Amino acid sequence: MAGELLALNYMTRFRCSGSRCEDHCCTVWNVFVDEAAYRRLESAASRSWVSRDKLERALERPAPSGWYAKLRADEDGNCAFFEDGLCSLHRDLGESCLPGPCATYPRSVAHVGSRCELSGSLSCPELARLCLREPDAMDFVKVDWETLPEHCLVTSEVPETESAYTRRFDEVRRLIFDLLCLAAYPTAERLFFIAYFASQVSPFFHGGSNANTGVLLDREMRRMRDPLLLGELARQFRGLRVPSDFALRVVLGMIRSSLSGKRGQRHRELCVKVLRAYAPHLSDLIGDAQSPVPEVGLEEVVEKYLRGREATMKRFGARVEQYLASYALNYWFKELYTRSPDLLCHTQDLAVRLAVIKFLFFSHPDLAAHVAEGETQVDAVDRIAVEVVHTFARNIEHDAELLNQIRDQLGGDLSHLVCLIRF
Repeated sequence: MAGELLALNYMTRFRCSGSRCEDHCCTVWNVFVDEAAYRRLESAASRSWVSRDKLERALERPAPSGWYAKLRADEDGNCAFFEDGLCSLHRDLGESCLPGPCATYPRSVAHVGSRCELSGSLSCPELARLCLREPDAMDFVKVDWETLPEHCLVTSEVPETESAYTRRFDEVRRLIFDLLCLAAYPTAERLFFIAYFASQVSPFFHGGSNANTGVLLDREMRRMRDPLLLGELARQFRGLRVPSDFALRVVLGMIRSSLSGKRGQRHRELCVKVLRAYAPHLSDLIGDAQSPVPEVGLEEVVEKYLRGREATMKRFGARVEQYLASYALNYWFKELYTRSPDLLCHTQDLAVRLAVIKFLFFSHPDLAAHVAEGETQVDAVDRIAVEVVHTFARNIEHDAELLNQIRDQLGGDLSHLVCLIRF
């Protein structure tokens, strides 16, 4: 790799916590191995018959999807190399032998023009902690290439095309970062600014747009830097009356879908704990992941949720705003908008994720207990936020099929976006 490596500040502090981690990255996911990685493993394992035998049992060949090999999983879904809370491959043969996906995670490396960008997946509990808790976590810093492990992969890129959608990437994303950093406004209003901008430009600024949209885009970007317009948008947003049950149905639909199939135990325990807090209205979703979202009782659920949200924000509002803003900034840095059809869809994907996270966080029984007791220390609130975000990211954010299904259902509508942002 060459050129500049730009990172979010929290990535410079990351160190894998190993067996001390409350979760581990060696389960559920498929890890495919190319031929070069396989040869490295084969060479390193040739030093002992124990390693050779373990490698033979742990690798599946030929692998699906055109890959050279695939790491096998045991009956619990754990990688065959996972032993005593650690990767035995890393322990016995060294970091240089790790396949690309294992060497890279939880890092995310994007190729953008002449530079690369380093961020992280918040499905890693340690990264979630560093991202959410530290006030300077989202500062941009230049780092040395030695920061990256050997055999680290580039996981995404902005394609080089003549489309304005890709050519104007840096300018557009810089505007979005600036809007997200407007500390004078609550995070929800900052997200509304972005949603409004996306709704204005998406008709002509999208994946299929041509190079002749520059004048229109420049005009809308200038407008979004006008303090008077932002003040008026904030005033309108505060005055909107939107039905909270719409967002709740979206959130419950995602939770219900996430409880079906092979999911992590921690995720299921978190969802069940939250759903039980709304008994009896949401009880059916606990026992049967195929149960439809209830038609009655949602008003009571919404009222209880809003009361809990208000009580939490009254005591821990500044801290929660930091969580939300950091998550949103990490999203726009890590998830390149060029992977979405347009900015409105990309903004909607963030709004959906935040709506689920807020529901799980503000409804968390432990959080309610801390608010009721009047606890002023933020350690417990931080712990709950990290639990919710990393569990959500691990079990929902990595599920592209589920997220695409929700995207198709909502259809990139600004009114839907507003409901989700206000939730």
